[in-house]
Amino acid sequence: MNIIVKSRQEIESLIFESPYIVVSISDPYSARPVIRANSNLLKTLYLQFHDIDNYIPNDKNEIDKKPITYFTQSQARNIIDFVKEFIGKDVTLIVHCEAGICRSAGVAASLSKCILGHDSRYFKQYIPNMLVYQTIINEWNKNGVQ
Repeated sequence: MNIIVKSRQEIESLIFESPYIVVSISDPYSARPVIRANSNLLKTLYLQFHDIDNYIPNDKNEIDKKPITYFTQSQARNIIDFVKEFIGKDVTLIVHCEAGICRSAGVAASLSKCILGHDSRYFKQYIPNMLVYQTIINEWNKNGVQ
């Protein structure tokens, strides 16, 4: 499985030339990205959570005063369940978030570590969200792929 990171802008204009699946991450309270359907797109998982690495005491977003939506164990399990049927197959996993730097890189790095045994590429090129990264690895280690 090849795992690549994209931004929202990139995923909305992408048509991939071989079979792929998408984990789509967007900001809470925003519209879902428009991912163009084509015969190579096999499946899409849509998630929404803020790009927060640690828990904030007041739990309020300072910009719009709405509650912060943290990445959860349940979302980590959803991601694991989503990708498990494609492990070992010739499919590309594309993970995107708004900027294609933190949340998507956290998902990509953790899945690369769990499935492929390495993650250094994502730490060299991006700034993985460590809450996302660690939550997925913890959930993988706790329950594995069943």
